[in-house]
Amino acid sequence: MLRTAILGNTTGGDMPLKLMTMLLFVALCAGSVLGAKLVEATVSAYRSVEAAQHEGAAFPHETQQAPSRTFGSVGTAERKCVQFPPKAWSARRSGDFEIAGQIAVLKAHTRGKVWWTTLHNPEDTKAVLVVRASRLDRPEITSRFVSSHYGWPVMKDGHAHREYAFYPTAFSLPSPVRWLLVATSGNDWGCFIVTVQ
Repeated sequence: MLRTAILGNTTGGDMPLKLMTMLLFVALCAGSVLGAKLVEATVSAYRSVEAAQHEGAAFPHETQQAPSRTFGSVGTAERKCVQFPPKAWSARRSGDFEIAGQIAVLKAHTRGKVWWTTLHNPEDTKAVLVVRASRLDRPEITSRFVSSHYGWPVMKDGHAHREYAFYPTAFSLPSPVRWLLVATSGNDWGCFIVTVQ
């Protein structure tokens, strides 16, 4: 059934099914390397990641390039999906976003402190953070999060650095599985994979 759905109807003399299955698995893994980790080699996960990255490539780019606002995170400046290994405490970057906090230790239905930093200051344009989440095993199950609340780093002298506005959130997801998150704020875009306990 899987063979027919993916490769089309074929006649006798084809590759053995075992070889075709192995080639499909290798292709899925090769196309799904995310931050030196692999997404589960399922067709739905592969399609979800590919669709998100295609959206990221087509998403508008800011005409003025902002200086990097990242803080030593792991990931990429490319608009590619980046995976958070479970219980990883370091920040991750994807495209125009960097996120950190309790994102890698989320528990279903429990709010975790997660901050979202964008390449461009969201306060300048009154941008809104929108996070669209879908389960990797069942992409039709989705969740949506929206925030227009900004925070600023505060120095020891009490001075807030408003040029570095970010979104401090109490973020949660509804079920304990792996989720694909696509985050946008104005013309900033990022994609992350997280495991919820």
